[in-house]
Amino acid sequence: MQKPSKKLKIGIIATNNNKNDILSFNEELKLISQTLSDKVSLVIYGHNAEEDEKWLNDLDYEFVKPTSVIHYFKQIKALNLDIVLILLENTLYNATSEDYNKFLETALFKIPVLAPNLPPYNQLLRNGVNGFIYNTKEDLINNIEEIMSIQDELPVIGLAAQEMMQKYFSYSEENTKVIDELFV
Repeated sequence: MQKPSKKLKIGIIATNNNKNDILSFNEELKLISQTLSDKVSLVIYGHNAEEDEKWLNDLDYEFVKPTSVIHYFKQIKALNLDIVLILLENTLYNATSEDYNKFLETALFKIPVLAPNLPPYNQLLRNGVNGFIYNTKEDLINNIEEIMSIQDELPVIGLAAQEMMQKYFSYSEENTKVIDELFV
């Protein structure tokens, strides 16, 4: 008898800044929600959906209210996510903003990300090693199905993300010397 696999818990961190990007993926999220409902669980953390009538129609997801900055990291950890999905349109702003905060925030808790093939993600992530990359909206469901097939490996991929974050984005003695040499 085969043991039932647990649902892949996919988190989306939603803010007013990325609201329109997330809304642009409504059809893809709806398809994921409908076709993979017995295999995935979507969790949207942050944006107050109750106050937004245009927010992700016909989509089955768990809404987690935003928290204060003080409790933000506690909440990310408490959500017990398998992966975080970063939804960004391929726009000039998104391709040049170099905002990898969601990667750093989730890597802290060994949670890998599925991010767009845009800078800085496509420069930070090695697909299947320390995170995952999707090329287009249309590829998203296939990427999630591939991730589901290696769900047992996600803790190792999350650990690789955490190790990268600690090595390159923390204030170690070595990193502090490099920064000091740049500005002194």
